[in-house]
Amino acid sequence: MCPFASYRNERATEAILLGEDIHNYTWQQVSLTVRGEVLFHLRTHVHFTVPNLISADHAARCGTEPIAVLQPEIHARVEALKELQSMLRLVEQSARGSRTWERQSVVDVYQEVKSRDPTKWAKVTLAEATGLLYTRPGFVNYYATHRYLMDRPFRFLASSDYLKTQEFHVRPERDVIEIEMVESWIAAYRVENRGPVRSFVKKARAAMEEYDKTQLKRDAGPMSQKILSRWNDDDKIILRFLLRSLQQHRSNQLDPYQTGRSSLLKFLLPNCLEITDSIAHATVIKLGVIAPWQDLYALSPQVNPTGDFEAKAPLEASSKEILQKSLNSHAVAGAVLGPYDFLPSDPLESVRHDFGNSRVFVIDDPSAEELDDGISLERIPSEPDNHWVHVHIADPASVLHPGHALSKLAKERGSTLYLKPNSIPLFPKALMHDPKFALSLSDTGRPHRALSFSFKLDNKGNFLDYKIRAGILRNIRKTSYAEVDRALGNPALEYQYPFGRVGENVETIGSTLNQDDVADLRILQKLADDQVQKRFREGLFAFTNNASEVVWKNRPPEDIQSPCLDGARFSGFPELEYTVLDGCDFDTGARNLVSEMMRLACRVASRVALENGNLPLLRRGAEPIIFKPGRSADDILKLRRPNGFIPMGDAIDSVAMIPAAVLSPQPNAHYFMGIPEGEGYSRVTSPLRRYEDLVGHWQLHHMLLGANAPPWSPFSLNDMETLAPAVQSLDLSVKRVQKTNSLFYSLMYMQRFRNETARGAQRPFGDPLKNIRAWTKQVAKKDISRNEYAVVVDLPDLGIQAHLIDMPRELQTIPPGTQLRVNCHTIDLGIKRLRMNVTVADLASVVLPGTI
Repeated sequence: MCPFASYRNERATEAILLGEDIHNYTWQQVSLTVRGEVLFHLRTHVHFTVPNLISADHAARCGTEPIAVLQPEIHARVEALKELQSMLRLVEQSARGSRTWERQSVVDVYQEVKSRDPTKWAKVTLAEATGLLYTRPGFVNYYATHRYLMDRPFRFLASSDYLKTQEFHVRPERDVIEIEMVESWIAAYRVENRGPVRSFVKKARAAMEEYDKTQLKRDAGPMSQKILSRWNDDDKIILRFLLRSLQQHRSNQLDPYQTGRSSLLKFLLPNCLEITDSIAHATVIKLGVIAPWQDLYALSPQVNPTGDFEAKAPLEASSKEILQKSLNSHAVAGAVLGPYDFLPSDPLESVRHDFGNSRVFVIDDPSAEELDDGISLERIPSEPDNHWVHVHIADPASVLHPGHALSKLAKERGSTLYLKPNSIPLFPKALMHDPKFALSLSDTGRPHRALSFSFKLDNKGNFLDYKIRAGILRNIRKTSYAEVDRALGNPALEYQYPFGRVGENVETIGSTLNQDDVADLRILQKLADDQVQKRFREGLFAFTNNASEVVWKNRPPEDIQSPCLDGARFSGFPELEYTVLDGCDFDTGARNLVSEMMRLACRVASRVALENGNLPLLRRGAEPIIFKPGRSADDILKLRRPNGFIPMGDAIDSVAMIPAAVLSPQPNAHYFMGIPEGEGYSRVTSPLRRYEDLVGHWQLHHMLLGANAPPWSPFSLNDMETLAPAVQSLDLSVKRVQKTNSLFYSLMYMQRFRNETARGAQRPFGDPLKNIRAWTKQVAKKDISRNEYAVVVDLPDLGIQAHLIDMPRELQTIPPGTQLRVNCHTIDLGIKRLRMNVTVADLASVVLPGTI
């Protein structure tokens, strides 16, 4: 067992871990705090561990009940707390320098580790910071340093996966200086009614009053902007402070912007009872600093690393700068390659297989730009029931080496960011579409280099053979999912439009499919369906939920500057359409054809690597679902759709937890895909969009070079062990940003809909924000700060989750899976607290699981 520091809601607690169990569909740990309380918390709340402070037997004797009644449990807890208090005394002595003064250095950690560029973030690990403060540090010194850094969020922010990485982000010096300036200005205004804040408040109140008077006139129509030049340099420091206060901040540390932001907004809104993210967001819009449609994630360090709010597409600009330097650099074969040198020649040129006139179908959405996968079919005349499928993947590893500046930037970013209204590609578009490199697979008639993952399938979906080759593609047939579905007679995806349609969706069609194309695609569809049926026969399934998407029918003009620190008058609003798709229907038809072939290619990659000297690759595994006591997979198999999907709401009453996928170099089983232990699953099909896949390509390049390869592959097993948690953490972070960005615009759409309704807009077909279908996703929990019970609910007709608040007493113990009807109560539109709150519409609508 181990003590730990648990940080949640900006409060730190030291405790001893006693055990853990599954609660509300996740692992929950039980710990004994330094004050003798029993604390229930998530695994992710643990930030620092020291193994074996007490034995496992001692921890078991402490028990896990909130109040110990038996004398042996009380005695065991007392002894455990004595051990914890003893360790904490050592930590305090270490922090003060007592007894270890000769091992402690006098140093300003921030000055040592901050970026040389005052506008950029830096990173420092706990080990590096401890090494600056102590010589020959022990665990007590590491923990003392941990507390030192965690208690200074003004300068150091713990990473989202801190327990694994022990890494802190170091705030830019410019931001630190501006926080100090604004706080001093606020103090001067509050005490002496003077300074820059006084001038700012006067101008800000006038700007907000003007906005309120003219909002309705400017709220619709074409988007435009008039620059007002309202704010001076001091004002801009305050505005940058407010913009940074809108960025994400985890509750494991104090928010250095919270107090200052609350003070500023109280000066502007003296009658506002509670300053929330939503209030701050609305205020910055009224000040003319951001457009009403502004994506708040464009302000975050992940998208805007230098914090220059008026820079256009900063991430893409840095990629373009590197690309330009690379195009001006000319590497020589045999020379050591620098960070701006492309590979001087194709390393696999001598072993590439020319696929000649073989049709390669590149199937994607019409708007897709990173076209990195294609599929071709090869019939076997002597084996009419068997077919070769070739999955061709774009080959950026033939241009970029692991040490290239673009490769390193891709490692930092992880993957393409799919945001609304604009996605941010992993690599510059100019590189992907440059005819010289031909990375993105297009039907321009030019040959394309590829890594080709080939597998021979029988008519039951079984592997008969497989191989990987470097390939040349000459006959690419670019098309869309919708066109393939039309050609094969597949039903089109059926979107729901809870708020009505906005015109008709017009799709750009790729090259017209001929009879030979359709014949190949029909066989490929059958082979994909075989994989689905194979998993169905094996009793496999996957859960899904309905999902919302706000479709932008038009984009903001390029000349609109948002944010605009000079101040502006924004007019108009984009034309948006709110859509909802049944999660069970998404992976069907042409989309399923592509996804099944990609999954098979990823299995082939792992198999071939294992058979070639156990070449290290990153592999994804997933353990089986954990069911509630007395329940099993047999209870929910009858709920499966033909494609193996089950709506989560139908099965949640049977499920205890769905283990998350884990990334490692080991060929672990993947339960949901039916992949057995020892085979593995390596993602290699999106190297233009995911760094993880590009790493796999570099490794496979080494294998394909054969006798001409260097002695060692680009990444060793140890490299992969180190890379796996970093890649997985970044992958989760990117997905979280994309999911929250999508929710942000869904809620923005609904907020505008509510405002229009409040102004008298007629809803002849009813209000979709009233009497909404819902089902509970968890057991209700008490919100201590508000002294009320709340629970997360899924709203399938809106494709989002919401929080059910103001729960009547009789509903506070309802189980997960309970169906009911709710009304939209409030919408919080920010980043730190982005949510819809709903209330029960009708108690008679409540239906407990298993009673239908």
